[in-house]
Amino acid sequence: MLKLEEELAVLYCILRKYANSQNECYPSRTKIANTCGFSITTYKKAVNELISNNVLTRQKRTRANNSQTSNLFTTAGIESDYIELPENIFEFGLSKMAL
Repeated sequence: MLKLEEELAVLYCILRKYANSQNECYPSRTKIANTCGFSITTYKKAVNELISNNVLTRQKRTRANNSQTSNLFTTAGIESDYIELPENIFEFGLSKMAL
């Protein structure tokens, strides 16, 4: 079982909530940080830690004018029984289906 810090587990589950059938999502960092109750700095650190743990990949995306838009995240699609979840996980508007 992968033991992630509470912030990492919450972020991973929120990203899974937004993921499509290919485990991809591209929510804005502000939306995710607000949903998780994180600052943007905490969000960035948590994303980098999930990438280091090989449960998340990030692809930077740009618009036609080369300005950056939201990143494309791909979650590892691992089962919820593989990650130890914090007890308060459902306080973030998640359902079992998101996990």
